[in-house]
Amino acid sequence: MYLPISSGAMFLMPLLASLYNHPLLPPKWAIAFGQCLLIAGEVPFSRNGPTSSYWHWTFPAFLLIPIGACSFFVNFLNIVFSKAPGEEQGLIS
Repeated sequence: MYLPISSGAMFLMPLLASLYNHPLLPPKWAIAFGQCLLIAGEVPFSRNGPTSSYWHWTFPAFLLIPIGACSFFVNFLNIVFSKAPGEEQGLIS
């Protein structure tokens, strides 16, 4: 059931990590965009019920959630690691 989330995250993490510090997409906007996609995915997922259609509610949510999570997570970790002192980066990770 959660295969779209896990497989999507596996392929999206390296792709979105390569966009870190891209001149057209600063990390703060990637984090904000990722949070918006997470919310956009959680809303249809919350509307899912025992008799609702998988393709109508669940599948679109399972596409939006990994994209939002990956764009937020990768950029957030890169920002935190780059701002930490060198001797504390291992502790933070």
